[in-house]
Amino acid sequence: MKKIGHVYNKTEEYIAATMLLTTSFILFYQVVLRYIFSSSVPWIEEVARYLVVWFCMLGASMAVRENKHAVVDLVVNYLGKKTRAFVDIIGGMVCVFFCIVIAHAGWGFVMTAHGMGSMASTIPNLPLYLVFTAIPIGLILMAVRYVIQIVRGVICLFQKETAEDRKAEEAS
Repeated sequence: MKKIGHVYNKTEEYIAATMLLTTSFILFYQVVLRYIFSSSVPWIEEVARYLVVWFCMLGASMAVRENKHAVVDLVVNYLGKKTRAFVDIIGGMVCVFFCIVIAHAGWGFVMTAHGMGSMASTIPNLPLYLVFTAIPIGLILMAVRYVIQIVRGVICLFQKETAEDRKAEEAS
C-alpha cells in the first residue's frame, strides 16, 4: 500500500512540476518574442492560463497531503491526541463532502461545455471541456487525500495510548 501511495505522490509531483516548468518556459519565450523581436504567439497566454489552472488543482491535492491548507486550529491545538483525531475525522468528512459536491457541479460544467462544443479561442481544435475537467479531477484527488487522512485519524483513535504519548500530551 505504501508503494502505491509513493507512486501516487511522485506522479502527482512530477505532473505538477512539468506543468509549472512548461508554463514558465512558454511565458519566458513569449516575453522574449514580444520585447526583443516585437512579435508574439497568440495562443501562449491561453495555454499558460490552462496549465496554471491544472497546476493549482494538483497543488491543492498536494497541499491536503502535506496538511498545508489554512485551518483554524486555535482550539484544536489544546485538545488531546484522540479528541484531536476525532475532530480531524469530522473535518475530513466535511471536506470530502464539499469536494464531492463541487466535483459534481464541476462535472456538470464539463458536460455543458462538451454539449455546447465550446472551443478554446486561440488554440485550434482544443475543446474547453478538456480544460474544465481540471475542476472535478482536482477535487476528486483532494477527496482521496482527505479520505486517507480520515483513515489515519480512525487508526489513531483506536491505537492504544503509550506512556510517551501521555508525556507528550502533558508537556503541551
